[in-house]
Amino acid sequence: MPYDGMTLLVLLFAGTGLLATGLSIPLIRRRVPPNALYGLRSDAALDGPDVWYDANARSGRDLGLFGVLTAVCAVVLPLLLDMTPGSYGLAMTALTAGGATVLCAAGWRRAKRLRADASKRRDENKASFT
Repeated sequence: MPYDGMTLLVLLFAGTGLLATGLSIPLIRRRVPPNALYGLRSDAALDGPDVWYDANARSGRDLGLFGVLTAVCAVVLPLLLDMTPGSYGLAMTALTAGGATVLCAAGWRRAKRLRADASKRRDENKASFT
């Protein structure tokens, strides 16, 4: 049985959301060591393991939530609104790209804040030993 264009788009966007959710689990569980391919990649996140794991765990949580919301929107949106495949694809692309942009910006800011907090703690520990 051939699929129509809308069905393929729903499967594509729902699958994208589920993939994002699946990719978030190792990050949330702090199972991904600093590397060049997977995780939040910023200078701040790469500052040290403590910042890396904290930033990636929190960003992983955000990614998981975003993935679930994307998958739900992918399925529910065409049921609630009478949309053409073109308008659905455009709406879901905007949602996905906009969400990814927000996640990247939030992760970057969070990593900077975590690095500043870690630096402050290191400075306080040095001062307590002198």
